[in-house]
Amino acid sequence: MIFGLTGKNGSGKSIVAEFFKDKGYEFYSLSDMIREEIRKNNLEVTRENLIATGRRLREEGGPSALADKVRTHFKASQNYIVDSIRNPAEVKSLQKEPGFQLIYVDVNQKTRFDRVVSRKREGDPLDFEKFVELENKELQSDNPAAQQLNQTIAMADIVITNNGTIDELYTKLEEILKTV
Repeated sequence: MIFGLTGKNGSGKSIVAEFFKDKGYEFYSLSDMIREEIRKNNLEVTRENLIATGRRLREEGGPSALADKVRTHFKASQNYIVDSIRNPAEVKSLQKEPGFQLIYVDVNQKTRFDRVVSRKREGDPLDFEKFVELENKELQSDNPAAQQLNQTIAMADIVITNNGTIDELYTKLEEILKTV
């Protein structure tokens, strides 16, 4: 099985990824690949730099470049969890793999902002207006190399609402594993 994760900033994708890692799934994060590129270029890891660098990598290698790179690591005998899918071309690339399922982790905006502030991740906005402004840049674009989260979300095979506790989320994930 290969599960992909999409969702807005602070939705709990990393917690979902941890659940699957604990189940033996090998983990890849498209955002971590972008963070690596940012550090390699001696830039500060900010949300703005994540968006711009991701767009640049997709412009240079094609809209599916990040997912294509991850796919080179896949082996038929292993299960995978791929985090931070934000472009429809990335989904289409991963859909070439047998057993791929895209999970959209949905959470209301205020809860997501509170989670972003409490996790204190490098580069996350701590002001609600800035959070909303950056989120809007991720939702849609005419540039095929940009983040197009609305279109990516629309491609999800599974939707999980994560407004509750971690235990409630894990219960939902256990149900998914039983049904796929």
